[in-house]
Formats: sequence, structure tokens, C-alpha cells
Amino acid sequence: MEIPEAILRDLRTRTPTVQQIITLRALSDLNNALGETYLFADRASFIVYAGKLKEELKETRLYRYTDILNATMRKSEPFIFVELMAPGETLKIKFAEYDFNKVNSFLKFWKKAADTPDNPPPPSIENSRTEMFLREPEKAPEPKFDVVTGFSAALHAMVHIDNEAAAAELEDLKLILKDPEILDAGLRYWKHFGSAAVIEHLTRVMTLPQKQCLLANMVEIAMIDGILKQEELDYLNYVCTSLQIDNATYEYIFNVLLMKNNMSVFAGT
Repeated sequence: MEIPEAILRDLRTRTPTVQQIITLRALSDLNNALGETYLFADRASFIVYAGKLKEELKETRLYRYTDILNATMRKSEPFIFVELMAPGETLKIKFAEYDFNKVNSFLKFWKKAADTPDNPPPPSIENSRTEMFLREPEKAPEPKFDVVTGFSAALHAMVHIDNEAAAAELEDLKLILKDPEILDAGLRYWKHFGSAAVIEHLTRVMTLPQKQCLLANMVEIAMIDGILKQEELDYLNYVCTSLQIDNATYEYIFNVLLMKNNMSVFAGT
């Protein structure tokens, strides 16, 4: 993770106030809008820098865990949504799902501070929910990666991005990949790393034509069931941004495939 130099300079002036046991980069500002958030935490406190897209990242303030009245997390592929409730404000931060372990450790620090005898958790805290997000993810051998496996994994991510897998999408996936071994390898890779990490891995190995081919097939899968959901559009935008595919190319691919899949033009004939 590359941290902006301005933030590093500010952090150096604070040492040892925050010892940076955990460093997290979020995919949104503090209101889940397009932007960035950096969170640096130790066992007693954390500091947040945030800003909307194309704006300067600014420090919010230094928080102690005892400042946080409640903390919740929910997973919605390919993201983790965290809400931290402090007096007079709520921090809403969106992380990539591959940061689960770091987010989990950060919330453990908060829970330990909240549960100390001098600072018992308020009645509003849902302890069952807290325990839910403290569970460790399943461990599995790390699957091997190559560009074809990554291509397959990204298409699996597209199929499952709305937490459903329409029959038409699955059938289209089989037609695209053809080879059952590639289909299975991609599924295992996607399950192991998650939707956001798959795209991050592909940014390092894909050529521009390969990126464009991937995007076209992802758009095709999103459209094949006749319903374009907001989760699918959000993920396509995330893919374009991560793979550095310009808007003109995305719009061209999107419009051509929209025309191809618009069978309503034959209605009534």
C-alpha cells in the first residue's frame, strides 16, 4: 500500500502517539462517497485521514477506542462496510473484502476497550453481532494464479456480485470459459481472495487488450439476465477504475452490448 507523503509526514510528528499496528486504506470517504480514507490504529487509539475523489486528504481527528459508542460491520461482495458511532458523528467507511483480517483486528481492539470494567459497553451494543464479525475466515491453501485463472475468477465475481447467480449468467459463464478446469480454478481463486482482490491481482499482469476483453465479458454477464442491478454497475465502475480503462472505452463496450442484448426491439413482430 502506497501512503501519500503528506500523511506520512503528519504521522511522523505524532510518533509514538499512534504506533501504526494496523494500516487500512478504504475505498470511500467517511460517508461512503467516492474517495479515499486512510486509517492508522494501535491498541489504544486510531487516526483517520479522508477526502472525496480528487480532493485533498484531510485528518479528521485522533480517536480513542473509548470514544466509539458502537461499531458494526457487514459484508457485501466485494466490500466490507464499517460504521463507527461516536458522540455527534458516525463514520461510515467502505473497505475491500480482502482487508477482512485487518478490519477484524481493528474491531477487536475496539471491543476490548469497550468491554473493560471501567468502560462497560452501553446497552445498545449488539453483542451477538459483535461476536459475528470477530470470527476468523476459513483457512484454505492459496490457489495458484495466472492471467487465465484471474480472468475466470473475475467473471465468477461478476456472476455473484449481487449475492445471486442467475441461471442465464451461469450458462453464459460456461460458454465463455468452455474448459471445466479453468471454470473450477477461477471459482476457487475467487472464493479464496474475493472480488476486489481478484481485480487488484489482474492489474499487475493483464495487457490492455486483455483488460478490454475482460470488461466486455463482464458487461455481457451483467446484461445476460435482462436486469442491470446497481451492485453490478458499481462493480463494473470499480473494475474500470482499477484496470485504468477510460470512460470512452467503457461506454463504447457498454453501449454495443446493450444494443446486442436489447431483444425488446423484436417485441410485437
